[in-house]
Amino acid sequence: MAKQQTTRSTSMKSKSQVSGLWGGMTLKTNPRLLTEHLGRSLYEDTSLLVWEIVRNGLVACMPDPHKWAPKSTNVETRVMTGHPLCRAERALIVLDYGCGFTKNNIQRFYELGSGSNNAGNNAGASQKRLGRLALFPLSASYRDDVFDAPIFLFTRTTPTGNVTMVTLSAASLCEGKVEEKTIKPNASELGPFVGIKGTFSMFVIPNTVVESNEELYDALKWRVPRDASKSVNLTVNNQKVTPPALAKHAFNAGNGITAYLDRNLDAGSIESGIWLCDAETGLRCSLATKLNPAFLPYPLNSPLLKGDIMIPGILQQQDTSRGNLNSSYLRSKAWTKIVDQLRLHLVSYASKILGDADEFKSRDPINKCIQEMVQAFTNAFGAPIYQFGEGDEPFGATNNQPTGSTNNNPTPRPPRGDKPSGPRSPTTEKPKRRGYAVHIGDHDYLIVMTPRPSDKDVFGVLSVGEDVRRLQFNPDYELLKKLKGPSQREHMFLRFIELIAEHEYPDHALKRQKHASQLRARVGNH
Repeated sequence: MAKQQTTRSTSMKSKSQVSGLWGGMTLKTNPRLLTEHLGRSLYEDTSLLVWEIVRNGLVACMPDPHKWAPKSTNVETRVMTGHPLCRAERALIVLDYGCGFTKNNIQRFYELGSGSNNAGNNAGASQKRLGRLALFPLSASYRDDVFDAPIFLFTRTTPTGNVTMVTLSAASLCEGKVEEKTIKPNASELGPFVGIKGTFSMFVIPNTVVESNEELYDALKWRVPRDASKSVNLTVNNQKVTPPALAKHAFNAGNGITAYLDRNLDAGSIESGIWLCDAETGLRCSLATKLNPAFLPYPLNSPLLKGDIMIPGILQQQDTSRGNLNSSYLRSKAWTKIVDQLRLHLVSYASKILGDADEFKSRDPINKCIQEMVQAFTNAFGAPIYQFGEGDEPFGATNNQPTGSTNNNPTPRPPRGDKPSGPRSPTTEKPKRRGYAVHIGDHDYLIVMTPRPSDKDVFGVLSVGEDVRRLQFNPDYELLKKLKGPSQREHMFLRFIELIAEHEYPDHALKRQKHASQLRARVGNH
């Protein structure tokens, strides 16, 4: 190991410590807040954790903090074994050739939240300055009461010269302590990047939860800009990360909104659902199936469609988890204008692509079974409280015919045997049933048809939105087809109730069983 040049450990007052006197009490941040509540629990999956760190590296490469400049980016990632800092464990490396961390940057690294001196947000890619906390759940060492597992930062702000090495942990971040030293550019701690040139920043995460470079690539390929013309320079183990091709049906909805859509034949596939993307950066911001139906017209929120809708200015409207749009924006006039544009220009186009894949067929015995079940739930729990807006197709309207419309001036029927003269008057098409609203327990649910031919042993999936929960019924579920009459109806009752109970008590089998029994008892013999 190279000779250590300089070592220093400093303690600073930091916003992360949140220390101060309030009624004689000193307030401090518990490390668990950082590792769990603002770390692991904040993000839906590992891919978002990795992308959080990678996106920070991409931003560090951009010269103007007010702009998104993908051509200036250069980020390398890899999963490796045998790193000098953790030879017996896997290590995740994220290296960017950006500006590097100055002394002030390193101190600011220990401060949570945006300060008054923050300049720019790179078109929304930088917001609340909490992304670095994704480092901790990317290490498998942060489990139970372990908060001091080391993560390493290497950085340099000049093209050549010594490198600054920072050892950090959730515990040290809470205490505001910086363990920092200077090493030579050929020091063994740099692992495969010994002798690195240029300005850079590199994180080394020992004992990473990411198991392979293949997993890392799969995690990132859906996160990079969807439009190839906006691609960033990002590699996994020296392989450039390229996104999967856009869906084949392209449509310009006006006002800078462009859609790339296709029919999704399997709601269980990884491509299920439409993503709302930022038009400037091409980055995915929110999965449409997660949005409340009041905030996005049907069928754009159907899992039986897939693709991307490019919408201007929504990256900066993401929530802290980077998995959805924030609720205040979804209730704003700006979003209402976007929804009006989508409803006017894109809904009918998407409906043609979807076809009848989500329709409850009136003569299908299973549909009759669902109707009986919905009526029983309504008798037991009452009607749904939630009111869906006009044009929300799951409640029976066809794409171009408002629900309940009538012809006030019908054409008189001609005498038998005579043919009517002139053009034939349009007939009112019977509305298609695309969903059922039901109130069960304390919540409203929307029962929708979502075929999963690859998961014939899966009854359905419960997805939870802000105000409504979708029970996605799988018509390909084999066991239900084998049952008849009361047995089929009872099985459907129990499976729906079990899905609800599993969501309410995912980690407590006894409470889950009790909750399911109570719901079934409420329904009784309705």
